[in-house]
Amino acid sequence: MDDRWPTCRPSWRRSRRTPARAPAFVVQRGSERLSLSGPFPTSPAPVAERKLFPRRQPSGRVDVVRRGNTCQARTRGVTPFTLLLSPNVVDFARPVVVTVNGRSVHDVVVLRDVATLMT
Repeated sequence: MDDRWPTCRPSWRRSRRTPARAPAFVVQRGSERLSLSGPFPTSPAPVAERKLFPRRQPSGRVDVVRRGNTCQARTRGVTPFTLLLSPNVVDFARPVVVTVNGRSVHDVVVLRDVATLMT
């Protein structure tokens, strides 16, 4: 008796190359069904660049991470900015520490001021 594993061979053989089939999709909106099929282009057609939000000036960005009463901000393209604080998030009895791009810019107790929120 032979203890080797049996040899597996496919039961089918491809005698000739068949062309690739075009993908088919079925799209349904409500009760309407539409079957679509066709080849994809080998290379995409050139598309003109279109800006979604055209700007007259360069954009800026401020990323803030808060841990307790400490806020660390990283800015790009921004010089002054206003950081609005909520009593639900910050303890106004303790100093609020604000660091911008690694430099400490604020480390004192903040007073609640409704006028600041209205501006």
